[in-house]
Amino acid sequence: MPNLRVWERYPQTYRADEMRLLTRWIATCESGTVIGLPGCGRSTLLNFLCHRPDIVQGYLPPETGTIILVPIDLNHLPSHDPITLYLVILRAIYWVRHRFPSHLQETIVAFYQEYRPTQSPFLAQSGLHELLFALQEKEVQLVLALNHFDRFTQSTRPQTLDTLRGLRDSFRDTLCFIAGMTQEAAYLSDAKGFTDTFSGLLLYQICWVGAMNEADARWVINQTTYSAPQSPTTAEVQTMLTLSGGFPSLLRAIGLWWLNQSDKPSLTDWHKILITEPVVEQQLTKLWHGLTQIEQFTLATIHKRQQPSKHKKSGSKGTSLLEIERDATLRRLAEKGLCFKRGPGWQMRGKLLAAYIEMMGPVSRGGLRLDSVTNELFQGETLVTNLTPQERTLLSFMLQHEAHKEHEYETLLNEVWTLDEQYDKTIMVNNVQQLVSGLRKKIEEDSSNPRFIISWGRHPRGGYKLYPEGRPEQ
Repeated sequence: MPNLRVWERYPQTYRADEMRLLTRWIATCESGTVIGLPGCGRSTLLNFLCHRPDIVQGYLPPETGTIILVPIDLNHLPSHDPITLYLVILRAIYWVRHRFPSHLQETIVAFYQEYRPTQSPFLAQSGLHELLFALQEKEVQLVLALNHFDRFTQSTRPQTLDTLRGLRDSFRDTLCFIAGMTQEAAYLSDAKGFTDTFSGLLLYQICWVGAMNEADARWVINQTTYSAPQSPTTAEVQTMLTLSGGFPSLLRAIGLWWLNQSDKPSLTDWHKILITEPVVEQQLTKLWHGLTQIEQFTLATIHKRQQPSKHKKSGSKGTSLLEIERDATLRRLAEKGLCFKRGPGWQMRGKLLAAYIEMMGPVSRGGLRLDSVTNELFQGETLVTNLTPQERTLLSFMLQHEAHKEHEYETLLNEVWTLDEQYDKTIMVNNVQQLVSGLRKKIEEDSSNPRFIISWGRHPRGGYKLYPEGRPEQ
């Protein structure tokens, strides 16, 4: 169990915007997903939500009944079968039994002790169902905060996910889920299976966790540097804020670096030193790899536009794309806390991230698109001209369909080759695979770790799906 005293140190206004959104879901027993890139503080937010019921109560309407939030870190599951899942949920409820009304605490203890030894999926499920019936009878709402839900779904059988969905559907007015993930469901290995199971439950409501506001960021700096004989100066704190962009992992890394500097370097040299620090570089790399190719390309373009005029191309097609076609990407980057609107343009958060982009150079070619008027293929702002006729046919076909659609081998085969050209099916499937392999070498930064054309399933039922935006690193 976590040390609950740790959470008492947090200010009541911590992550206030996110808390307001999450408590609106909770007030109406609605489920949703909390998504944050690595280092953005998703886990911290979920733990704060669960371990500070006094603060949660302040956000809820006065007439709200009894609501208990229970944190469950799915990384701690010893195995991913239904029995273990049911028992872990029972144990998590048992661990926070003191938060329940006194007349329910003995019931929770009795259920946990009775069903803890069982190896029967029926009995484990029955124990959890009986406890939920008891909560339902006393009109107590249960919120399960399921952190690392994306990793859990990657290694869990579909039947286990179905039982979890069925559990919530059986107690619709008593139970809801808040799932913590590092990426959207579209980028899970079995995105279709996840969507089929949790459509309408976890996919409609999303709380993005990004950079902190200034008050929260200053609190993190104070907590990180409190052991220093002398607190950071006003100028040093402001430099920490400017360099980090308000991202928790970077704030802590900078604060710990500052603590270890007996002879503090000049403020103007901090970014040059910090960008080479292994911990800082690791955090920036995790953040960067969590972005799609089009998001990386857009951030790099924003950074380029902020540089001296020698880097800008007046009236270029890139400006038009950034201002018109990338609106959705810019909004998503803003939701993730990586940029914000300033006047007519956009500004990146964090000078360290800008320095990282500068250091990495042109690491992304941008997303793929097909011009509906000219039928020209573009990657970012670059016209794609190096494809063979078959490669062009295949890529154009996939771009004309819904993004992330699973195309079977036979469908792609029939699109590229005429019936007269087709012979042995096994050989022809191999031809499709070779065609995709060649295409990847031309559109991927690393064809061995594809971001655009992804395999799914296995022959005879399998094929490829296209991520025009270039999915994040897996």
